[in-house]
Amino acid sequence: MRATLEAFMPTLYKHEGGYVDHPRDPGGATNWGITLATLREWRGRPVTKDDVRTMQRSEADAIYHANYWNRIDGDSLLAGPDAALFDVAVNSGVGRARQWKSLLAGKNAVDGVKAVCARRRSFFRSLSTFDVFGKGWMRRVNAVEAWSLAWAVRWQGGAVKPVLEQEASKAKRQSNAAGGGAVATGGGVVAAQQADAVASANWLAIAAVGITIAILLGFLIYRAVMQADRAKAMKEASDG
Repeated sequence: MRATLEAFMPTLYKHEGGYVDHPRDPGGATNWGITLATLREWRGRPVTKDDVRTMQRSEADAIYHANYWNRIDGDSLLAGPDAALFDVAVNSGVGRARQWKSLLAGKNAVDGVKAVCARRRSFFRSLSTFDVFGKGWMRRVNAVEAWSLAWAVRWQGGAVKPVLEQEASKAKRQSNAAGGGAVATGGGVVAAQQADAVASANWLAIAAVGITIAILLGFLIYRAVMQADRAKAMKEASDG
């Protein structure tokens, strides 16, 4: 619904920021989250990086409404999931946001938000540039999820604070569990290395086990950090 778009824009711009031109960002020169290619298409003529840099927020507002919100039929979506999918469209493409609308089938607004954001985290983890942008991406998804959940609950006439505090508590427990698993896995790696030093064995097998453990350890550390940040986002949204 249009009320979501107007309410969500300050959050969107908080994450998109001003002018950037990161060498590893495939979008290239970007301002208010609008890339050079998008601005060129919108204006219907060639544009330069200076055009992107000097673009006014009012023009960015119009582009977001026409090229992203309308193209995912934002007005037809439930309050909450509409914001979550809109941010997907902006950050990862309208086509992907349209595909992920299927995640909302048969779900209420709260579960729909969670489904979209969980799928989004999985998608980001699969990207080759996750090592560069991953931390920022996850922080953004967590913040958008918290905002969207609050909006969904509020729109349905519910009490926002208890719901978000419950989500924060759950995320904190998951973070602690993953952190404990990482410590245990790390201890297992040390024990395995000590055993290898004592007895010679099949080094290919040892290497395979080591790689598997390292992958698991990396995932557990990622999950611990991500859920801790998610808990923080939920707490901040509940206090807001």
